[in-house]
Amino acid sequence: MAKANLTDPLPFFFHAASERLIYLAAGPCPFVFTITLADVLAPDPAGPVVGPTTHPFGRSTGVASLAEDGTRRGLAEATAVTLGTLQSVCDLCHVVTLTALESLLALWGDFCDAVAERLNHGDDLSTALTTTWTSEATAA
Repeated sequence: MAKANLTDPLPFFFHAASERLIYLAAGPCPFVFTITLADVLAPDPAGPVVGPTTHPFGRSTGVASLAEDGTRRGLAEATAVTLGTLQSVCDLCHVVTLTALESLLALWGDFCDAVAERLNHGDDLSTALTTTWTSEATAA
């Protein structure tokens, strides 16, 4: 196994007990984002990213702080998502190809980064989740 560099991007994680994917967004205050696999698969990959109403990720993404004991425990119980894991998911669900699933995860990671940026700039959580990637937010 190749040694990771300190600057390598963090992988996505999977918490088996809750069946949720986990993403860590870096920043002045790192945030922990979670979502179910079904919710990652929900958006139409060919559909628009920015729309007039709350993005599906905004309705289904949970956000927590590393300052919370439960969050750190959950992260300690999680395993890194690998290409093999993703291929197994694709084989089981028959919904998307490996490439499409990787794209959807990257899209969710981008959404989480956008929400984290807004949180670190002072937006409240509800506003950040409901208006990130909406026409209203991009017009502002």
